[in-house]
Amino acid sequence: QFDKVKFIDRKISSNKVFEISEIISTVTGTVGFQALCSGKPVMVFGEPFYMHFERAFKIRTEDDINLFFNNYYKNDFNQKQLNKFLNKCEKCFHYGYVDSDYQHLSKYNIDKNVDNIVKNLQPKLKL
Repeated sequence: QFDKVKFIDRKISSNKVFEISEIISTVTGTVGFQALCSGKPVMVFGEPFYMHFERAFKIRTEDDINLFFNNYYKNDFNQKQLNKFLNKCEKCFHYGYVDSDYQHLSKYNIDKNVDNIVKNLQPKLKL
């Protein structure tokens, strides 16, 4: 019922959809991070790490959606600001994985991974 909303064939690749999209909406997906790196604004319905970047807009209410479309998404992309944000993130991130599906991507075996996660959490939990 919305004139600017279109359904697309599931056979069309997500990369093609990404290319032609002006705005990306996601819960927590990496597509949101990909969008930010490409200069596209992102409507974030979840809590991914990149929600704190200026081009990611947290959506919690219908008013948030209206604000986004009326003002926010028209802001210009600033590559320097993104680089600054990513540099700050790098200082906070730690190597390891919390989902075993990603174990094959890591240089750590399960024991080293657990040790690394615990070591990095201890100061924050004051254990």
